[in-house]
Amino acid sequence: MCAAAACHARDASAACTVTYTPPFIVNRTDGIVVDGDLPAGAVIRATPADSATASINCSAQTTTEVSMELQGDGLVDGTVRELTVGGQRSGVGIRLYAKVPGDTGYAALPRKATRTFAAGTSTWQTFFQPEYVRTGGPVRYGHADTAVNARLGRIWVPDMTAFAPNRIINPVTMVHLELIRPACSIETGSLNQEVSLGNYTASDLRGGKVTPAWQAFKLTMASCADPSGLLTDVTFGTAADADASHADLFAMNANGPGGYGIAIETGDGAARMRPGVSRGFAAIGTGSSYAFRARLERSTGNITAGRIQRPIAVRVTFR
Repeated sequence: MCAAAACHARDASAACTVTYTPPFIVNRTDGIVVDGDLPAGAVIRATPADSATASINCSAQTTTEVSMELQGDGLVDGTVRELTVGGQRSGVGIRLYAKVPGDTGYAALPRKATRTFAAGTSTWQTFFQPEYVRTGGPVRYGHADTAVNARLGRIWVPDMTAFAPNRIINPVTMVHLELIRPACSIETGSLNQEVSLGNYTASDLRGGKVTPAWQAFKLTMASCADPSGLLTDVTFGTAADADASHADLFAMNANGPGGYGIAIETGDGAARMRPGVSRGFAAIGTGSSYAFRARLERSTGNITAGRIQRPIAVRVTFR
């Protein structure tokens, strides 16, 4: 025998069941641009709230615990569920905020709440607000795995004596999400710089008394959050800029000194940058630089005096 305050009578069968279980679907057809330079925990994007409404039928008023969970073996850390791309951790996670009946505001999953369901047919509307965050480590770009990420979370009733056979109110699933690498760029100052090639007398050049010295310059990356796997193509000028006698030299302008052209090489001298010919380099991170050097080199014809101010277009592309 039990005292009234200590015992609760229960029916032999569950009082409630979920008759319509709509999933909350994460489906971002436009993808999300992820800056790999962001620190762990930084918010990448917060998205507008959306909702899913379930139908519930109870034979009697029922009070029970509702559990709001994140799902994914080894992928859940606190309030963040990491996403996978190509079967590997992506460096990006999703934090799900939810507002269920009885809540005054949004709160992050996982959490639990006790709720009372009225007898008869009722609806349960959950408002979800996903937030995408950096989880640390390198970012793996591409389409998120639909199989692994199909089960991101759920809102359900664990008590089988309260709800059966269907106890899941709202599953959270992913249909489409692409993590997009941000575009890389070169500092504007690098592209518009002036490189001094030095001052020489025509007589010294004719007599071989001096050899024009190499002058160093660089192209600096303004932004490239995750250069892994990327290539940078650098092109100086066009084929029309080439010296008539030496295709690997840039021709002087009309008022420039005669008998010389301009040579451009990589900073270590390992590769000549020919006019209009693209050369590929491994991409580098934000703030890093590609080193080059330039100087006057002997072409053909008479050596004459003159002053050079020769614009050379620089084209940088990423792939």
